[in-house]
Amino acid sequence: MAGFATIVVYGLHKLKSKGNTKMSVHLIHVRMAAQGFVVRAMTLGMG
Repeated sequence: MAGFATIVVYGLHKLKSKGNTKMSVHLIHVRMAAQGFVVRAMTLGMG
């Protein structure tokens, strides 16, 4: 749950300070961060 909250806060912070970035690019970056978190959690959970 802490990882989920971290990703949400990261996404909201980036959205607020995104500057010239398109929304689609922003969503891709947040999705990549979320997927990376899931992969790390699964790897640590199996180890």
